[in-house]
Amino acid sequence: MFRIAFYFIAIYFLSCSLQGCSWWIQRMQKSEALLTTAAPLSLKNAYGDLGQPQVAPQQGTAAATGYINPDDRKNYVGAVLADSANKCDVFVGSLSAGQRINDLTFDFLTTTLNAVATVFTPVTTIHALTAGATVSTGSKLAINQDVYQKETAQLLVQAIDATYYKDYADYAKQLEGAKDPTQISPPLEVANIETFHRECSLDRALTYVLANQPKAVQTSVPGPQSSTPKPAVKAEDVTQGAHFMLGDGTVYVVTQPPSAANNQTVQFLMLPSKGVTPSGTQSAPIDMFTKVISGP
Repeated sequence: MFRIAFYFIAIYFLSCSLQGCSWWIQRMQKSEALLTTAAPLSLKNAYGDLGQPQVAPQQGTAAATGYINPDDRKNYVGAVLADSANKCDVFVGSLSAGQRINDLTFDFLTTTLNAVATVFTPVTTIHALTAGATVSTGSKLAINQDVYQKETAQLLVQAIDATYYKDYADYAKQLEGAKDPTQISPPLEVANIETFHRECSLDRALTYVLANQPKAVQTSVPGPQSSTPKPAVKAEDVTQGAHFMLGDGTVYVVTQPPSAANNQTVQFLMLPSKGVTPSGTQSAPIDMFTKVISGP
């Protein structure tokens, strides 16, 4: 009787543990610990609110909602710029934090289930618990392969550093050199900030990494050499199962060709040379994909 009660307690613990990890992941996603892009810019700060109509106050009345004093325009734009940097910093931190969160929660569950399994004598009970441990390990692997192991966090951070942070530094220098704050148009400047703020995202970083992969290089072979350049890969060449090798030995295998249904996006696997672990499934616009694999 005691073993039967203990068996049901174990099953209950297994169910709660799996649900608990699901709740934890969802909670971390809501708190922006797991992100795919930087959070949207806030248009309201201590110097005004661009989200409201810009109506100047009449003499003798309180300032209208959303109005930005001409002398504060530069400060307002600077605050929006700082907000962009802070939110991008959170996103960049999440690239590695997301990996650690997934590993921590699922490793904890796997270890716990395996440990509980050693307490029980009946083979069926042990199998049930070890199966639960296998499920949790598989779930961690699925999450990692789906997002965080497509490219390493280091490569993604380098991509954001070369795009977002470069444009951020250039814009900050330009804003600092502005002589007359009254000549600054907050809506126009915010639009400029939003342009490079969108570069702080997983998709943009992956696209940059893909576009900057080594281009295919013609290898020299004995015998007469042809002066005919290597033909460029066309969209119609990118079919299911097609594979393309670059000069460094990297092979791209098409798992889903572009179509109108997927907005002309290619899904593929990248198989690096020299024994490097293959990437998970990646995607890129067809024009970007053909540009990368066509070479010079």
